[in-house]
Amino acid sequence: MTKITPKEGYKEAINLLKKCSSKYGFYASIYSKDNYKRIWSRDGVISGLAGLITNDNLLIETFKKTLDTLKKYQGPNGEIPSNVDAENGKVSYGMSAGRVDSAILYVIGCSKYYKKTKDDKFLSSHYKAICKTIKLLECWEFNRRDFIFVPESGDWADETPRRGYILYDQILYYMALKEFIAIKKVRGDDYLYWNSKVKRFKNKIKINFWPEKVAQKDKQYIYHKETFSKIKKGKEFWIESFNPKTKRFDALANILMILSKIPNKEQNSSVINYIKKISNNDLIPAFYPVITKSSKNWNELKTNYSFSFTNKPYLSHNGGLWPMVNGFYISALKEVGEDKLANKYIQKITDANYLHPSKQWGFFEYLHGKNKTPNGVPYMAWSAAGQIFAFKSKKII
Repeated sequence: MTKITPKEGYKEAINLLKKCSSKYGFYASIYSKDNYKRIWSRDGVISGLAGLITNDNLLIETFKKTLDTLKKYQGPNGEIPSNVDAENGKVSYGMSAGRVDSAILYVIGCSKYYKKTKDDKFLSSHYKAICKTIKLLECWEFNRRDFIFVPESGDWADETPRRGYILYDQILYYMALKEFIAIKKVRGDDYLYWNSKVKRFKNKIKINFWPEKVAQKDKQYIYHKETFSKIKKGKEFWIESFNPKTKRFDALANILMILSKIPNKEQNSSVINYIKKISNNDLIPAFYPVITKSSKNWNELKTNYSFSFTNKPYLSHNGGLWPMVNGFYISALKEVGEDKLANKYIQKITDANYLHPSKQWGFFEYLHGKNKTPNGVPYMAWSAAGQIFAFKSKKII
């Protein structure tokens, strides 16, 4: 059998993104199941970021349409839709809870699109919406202490039992605030308040999500002294949430940390070594360890779903292998000079996206974490994005 090459995968990924393109933006998938054939903030922005690095005019224009659609259906307080059926105007801001990362990614997406295109008309038309969304995100801090409180089902791991001060959302928020400052500078608006906030926020992430002995000068950044004192010190990775009971590894959050340039070299090495240990240099599970029927939070997991229970062991967010997540990982590996390992992963993602019962490009949502069979929905735009991230190996976010 002839080996499928990453270059072939890259071309097929671009073709799929074009098939997912519509006059309203990127569909999450061309496969009409549940609400996948809609314009999603999360999927749309990630697909759009991939579109930007291809330099393909159609994909860049589709990213603009995605952001325009999200702005059109922005809620009165700045809420960005989780997804929109633009054909009939149906809009969802979330199911059991609103989606925090939808709003954050919209801000990042607008800034990244502008930086690529220098489209002043676009930025002018979105500026008020961006400011409104940032104001809402600050409101979600609740106690005005920088970290956003995320409700259960409030981000991409929407059927996973977690809540509170989740690292994934905090690091995205940090990135969004940096992009907001860049936008403020372009607009000629004052940004001193936001500059101060970002510097403080960066230190709080460093201290609270990698808990260890803190120097006297850094004690001001401890979010909650009692909670901090109870978190196990000496972690091998950035903790999933600021919670004494936290034990799981959140792959995407740790990858985003590497891309943020907040960690030092030792922390990056520790994270990558941990990934090597749990993956055996194969595709990374989205979360580790897997929650099983004998786990304490099994009952909480199995009752949290939108359409049907998908988070069985080694599936979906419960140990599933996502090409999108692994695509970001390759960018992180390149960021820290792990080129040899990154090149191995490019082929692994290509093989994962090719898997299909009919021996064709499937671009499935994720693979089973143990037997590597394709699962979830096929023809996913952000699985194609993962292929593009892998092949281009450029700075994404």
